[in-house]
Amino acid sequence: MKERVCDSCKEETPKKFLGKINGKYLCKICRRSVRKKHREKTINDSGIREDLTKLKSKIDREQGYAKKAYAKKVGRPVRSYGKNKEMPTIKGSKQQLRKERSSAYLTFEEKKQLVSMLIQRGLTYEEAIKRVRDIIREQTRVRKIMKEEKKSEEEIKIKQRELLEELWRY
Repeated sequence: MKERVCDSCKEETPKKFLGKINGKYLCKICRRSVRKKHREKTINDSGIREDLTKLKSKIDREQGYAKKAYAKKVGRPVRSYGKNKEMPTIKGSKQQLRKERSSAYLTFEEKKQLVSMLIQRGLTYEEAIKRVRDIIREQTRVRKIMKEEKKSEEEIKIKQRELLEELWRY
């Protein structure tokens, strides 16, 4: 990489780190100091120093820097009074966990299939629906009885499966 001498500090620096200000090639450090001097000169010449200090103190008050500095010095925590509270977490939609469905209950599609199967075997539509309803009521009754007897869930599921198998057989 080519190097060139800074016009201000006479130090060799890579050419890509040199910048041109007022026709002189200056390194980063020299450019920073030139910009700082120019900023100070324009602030003093235009007479806006007081306005800038007022603005800076206003910003500090809004952001609470003075309180933080005082609390750090004294060693006490700063009260926030609601200004610097954390943002609330947004509750998004969560994927539903699949519930373990008991194989003992009939879904709507299974009920439709069962009714059509019973109709094909010679029952009328009303008789088929009545038979499906009776078996479902019997299942809920058996489940309630077994719950009262304090049987385990596995035993209840086995009994309900047997009732469903009986329904599909006829």
